[in-house]
Amino acid sequence: MNNAPTGTVRHTALWLVLLAAAGTFALTMGTRQTTGLFLSPLNTATGLGLGSISLAFAFGQLWWGLTQPFAGAIADRVGSGRILLAGILLVAVGTMITPWMQSTTGLIFAVGVLAEGGAGW
Repeated sequence: MNNAPTGTVRHTALWLVLLAAAGTFALTMGTRQTTGLFLSPLNTATGLGLGSISLAFAFGQLWWGLTQPFAGAIADRVGSGRILLAGILLVAVGTMITPWMQSTTGLIFAVGVLAEGGAGW
């Protein structure tokens, strides 16, 4: 039997959810906000130029915003844990394959669709 008052259990659960949400937010926003630091190395690795890289990042901003309402609706149906895991996997895959993209379309797919779409999830 649990001898803890119900209010204490709810209070603890609330803090755990809040910390999990803050951690998820910090990870996705940390990835998103540091992209400017990687412009020069990304330009060197891909040879695509700053215009193409900026286009991919701009598309990513748009895609990030567009995916959020749909991710929320899907999370209501299948559970937020599954959606968070899918988003983390998308961010990881998109970030990992970015240096190997040799075309603007590939960079838009890696950065704009996978990584930023995953951040929106």
